[in-house]
Amino acid sequence: MKNFKNILHYKRVTNCIILAALFIAPLITSDPYFMRLAVLTLIYSILSMSLCLLIDFTGIVSLGHAALFGIGAYVTAILGTKTGLPFWFILPISAISSSLIASFFGFITFKSLKGIYFALASWALVEILRAVYMNVDFFGGTNGIRGIPEPTIFGFSITSDVSFYYFALFFSILSLVSIERLLISRIGRAWMAIREDQIVAGVMGVNVFLFQIVSFGVSAFYAGIGGSIYAYYEIYISPNVFSIWESIFLVCMVLVGGKKSLPGAIVGAAIFTILPELLRGVGQFRMIIYGLILFLTIIYRPKGLIPPYWFLYEIKR
Repeated sequence: MKNFKNILHYKRVTNCIILAALFIAPLITSDPYFMRLAVLTLIYSILSMSLCLLIDFTGIVSLGHAALFGIGAYVTAILGTKTGLPFWFILPISAISSSLIASFFGFITFKSLKGIYFALASWALVEILRAVYMNVDFFGGTNGIRGIPEPTIFGFSITSDVSFYYFALFFSILSLVSIERLLISRIGRAWMAIREDQIVAGVMGVNVFLFQIVSFGVSAFYAGIGGSIYAYYEIYISPNVFSIWESIFLVCMVLVGGKKSLPGAIVGAAIFTILPELLRGVGQFRMIIYGLILFLTIIYRPKGLIPPYWFLYEIKR
């Protein structure tokens, strides 16, 4: 019991140090280049955590996360440029839109498609939506959508990199805490039972089909939040951002960061956000380097770089 209390104490201290470092980072350096990488890392952290929920805690491998990311971004871009609605309306609408489309997609696929077949179907979803964005004028076509207005909170416009950093940090922490809270609930335990064995979970009374749809919808909700923040930050979006390669990068973030670890997914997001900037000088060879990193991680660290670690809670998994 004493050892458990010591572990809990050290964990709380560690969490406080991490949070303090994140909050004071802009005070140490507000270099625009550094802040841009930090903001993108936080945005991709939300995306990687949402995919971690799906892959590691429900056992659903999806290559369609870029599509869900794109839905959130495009809904934000369209509502922001055409309606003038405030941020507090647009962001939840974007997240809910992504969740509803994902839930509908799950409803028509989970009954008949499992494993690699569902992964391929989710890949098709990315290509279908990307084709729609590129060929329908309402979505801006190949030119994308420009002039997305900045979010405003209580009359304060979020325009600088530092303000966007804290904006993205707030939603990253909120996503981490809320996803963990979900995972320790009965819903989360049902997801983990499905991950371990769908047949046994069904025998124990878990509605596998329903909970898979819920998992996919919840994952899409957080992906929609990430897409909305991305659209606000970049001011401009185009179909090329939401390609299958984006989905593959997100899967790499989850696999390299750490299996069954939300903080690991954040570390993976940081690695695959910063690494492309460091490898700009090697051109197309960087794809080889990405592959090598993934290959070596799978061989030598099959559970990822970060072991299972819970920020606030701890349960048996």
